[in-house]
Amino acid sequence: MSEQILAFCEELRGSGVAIGTSEIQDAFRALEIVPWTSSIDFKEALASTVAKSPKDREIFELIFDRYFFRAAEAAQLMIEYDPQPPFACGSTAT
Repeated sequence: MSEQILAFCEELRGSGVAIGTSEIQDAFRALEIVPWTSSIDFKEALASTVAKSPKDREIFELIFDRYFFRAAEAAQLMIEYDPQPPFACGSTAT
């Protein structure tokens, strides 16, 4: 998740949001307290540490889902979906 947060911050920087090392450190500290599974709390903790103006928040909103919950949902679906058929114990292929 750390790499994803750093990549997200880089994307925000590239879109004009002024994020320095201190904001990134604040974000990591906030996210130590908030579980990533609580999407609203996670998003607000991250936004409160990196989006310092209404314009920054607009950019944050546009980029956030692409980096976190859409990707997390896709990963969870891959975990839940097992393309291999189950085999009974002791069975042999013929």
